[in-house]
Amino acid sequence: MKTRNVSRILCCCFAWIGVAASARAAGDFVILGEGNAFWSNNLKTPVCKELLKLHKDHTFHSVAFTPSGDWIALLEGNGYYTSNTNLPACKKLTELQKANGTTFKAIALGPTRGWTVLWNQNGNWTKGDVPEEAFKKIVEVSKGGGTLRSVAYGPDGAWVVLFDKTGIWCGNIPDDLGKVFDNAIKNNLTVRCVCFTTSGTWICLTNNGWWTNNLNHPACKMIASLEKEHRPIHWVAVAPEIGPHDFAKWADYLHRQCDGKLPGGYAFEVLHEGKVVAKGAEGWARAPWQPDSPSVKWTLDKPMGIASVSKTVTAVGLLRLWEESQTGRNGKKFSLDDPFWPHIKTICPEASADVKNITIRQLLSQKTGFKQMASYENPKDLEKLLTEPLAYKPGSHYAYDNNNFYVARLVLEQIGHVQYTPYVKEHVLKPMGITRMETHFQAQQPTCGYGKSGTTRPGFPFDWNCDASAGPAGWYASITDLGRFLSGLRDHKVLTPQTTDMMYKEMLGWDTSEPGWEKNGGWFWDEGSAPGSRAGALRSSIFHFPDDVDAAMLINSDVATPPEDLLKQAWITSMQK
Repeated sequence: MKTRNVSRILCCCFAWIGVAASARAAGDFVILGEGNAFWSNNLKTPVCKELLKLHKDHTFHSVAFTPSGDWIALLEGNGYYTSNTNLPACKKLTELQKANGTTFKAIALGPTRGWTVLWNQNGNWTKGDVPEEAFKKIVEVSKGGGTLRSVAYGPDGAWVVLFDKTGIWCGNIPDDLGKVFDNAIKNNLTVRCVCFTTSGTWICLTNNGWWTNNLNHPACKMIASLEKEHRPIHWVAVAPEIGPHDFAKWADYLHRQCDGKLPGGYAFEVLHEGKVVAKGAEGWARAPWQPDSPSVKWTLDKPMGIASVSKTVTAVGLLRLWEESQTGRNGKKFSLDDPFWPHIKTICPEASADVKNITIRQLLSQKTGFKQMASYENPKDLEKLLTEPLAYKPGSHYAYDNNNFYVARLVLEQIGHVQYTPYVKEHVLKPMGITRMETHFQAQQPTCGYGKSGTTRPGFPFDWNCDASAGPAGWYASITDLGRFLSGLRDHKVLTPQTTDMMYKEMLGWDTSEPGWEKNGGWFWDEGSAPGSRAGALRSSIFHFPDDVDAAMLINSDVATPPEDLLKQAWITSMQK
């Protein structure tokens, strides 16, 4: 790596937020000129429609696309416009807007869902999967008092960081782009923008010409035309070049990432419109070096502990009970906006005044305001939490907490006068065609969790009986079970369409909503360093994507790339041309 001379790139925006529909066009692009000028190959895309509305009164500085086709436009001032305010980067921008004197400078959205926001002189925030060296250089420039100007991320780990008046750090860039940077240094040119596309094309704009490795790319053809007309341009952004899913690519990607790289194994299932379109199971449920019952292979029907994915099962169970109560079929009628405590006060008689106002809906959306304490597994111990002052006002903040879903379990049992596990099996799983999920381990040859790649330490079997504490965790399921669960939600075998839509919209039992709704789980155990001691991990993930695709994955190893990241990247890879 070395420092190269490049230009200043302005990326400001005004104090206003807008939301529009997401575009998932194949390779549509936006080129920004001076002031409010812009050009595109498709003015009917949502981003262009919004720019058309704004261009009379505002100056455009940059546009960025996510791998799934959502977009963010930074405009003059201190605000932004986006297709999806649920993007994690947008949530950060909104948070930063509340601080006095904040001026956004740039945003970079990486091909593997990582992102970086820059503001003021050297304010920066990076999250997700971005090249480690890029992050280190951003921090180095910031701590050294430099001025961060822009960041770009590209395929195969390519990255560019622009700083100060002429500084640039870069890594993993194509050789021909490196030569362009060298030429800029030699001729004292100002680099205005570097754009990477998902297909490998790159475009570099300077104050005296532009360069690319693909003159036939539609964006490059338009830039060439604009150059002939002497139209100054300073920015180009190309949407992901994607098409319909090729599910063979999805399976191939997961196999390439996992085969032969795990001490344990993995299983996955992908569904389109509720039907299985890709599936696989490879590796060991119990490795050859396991002291007892060794060499048990993974199969599609092999269960393992799904840890926090159980929260989604619990949420569906409580929502099912709520629907039944509205018609008098099960228990007394109740509202999701009822305070939860009156329903459990016979088993948890003590609670603070603020806790008594927390609603059932806030339990399921992880917005209770509970203090972060131990995860409790019985009503008596739970009172330690219920009598504590809240960390914040209920409904005002999201904070992940296992206790929310243990309380939800108790609410289900007390309102319905039922036991949690039998109720969920009969009213949720059975209608979905799931008959083998349990809240205890498989008695014969239970799936073990293993350590990191290359290790041969005995795995831990997670041979736990969670009947009394399941809710936040505790269910054991196969990949086939999880596929049927996702299909059952899509086909409304348990919840009505209205309740299902509410569950996704309000994130009841789900972790995030970009690019789809996901729920992830992980169990980890280590008995220490004594000879023969066991250790390992179980990782699980389910996804409800926004294009009629659902997916699930189980891994019984301590992996560097968790199943949720593998599924997100497989979803993107399967659409790339």
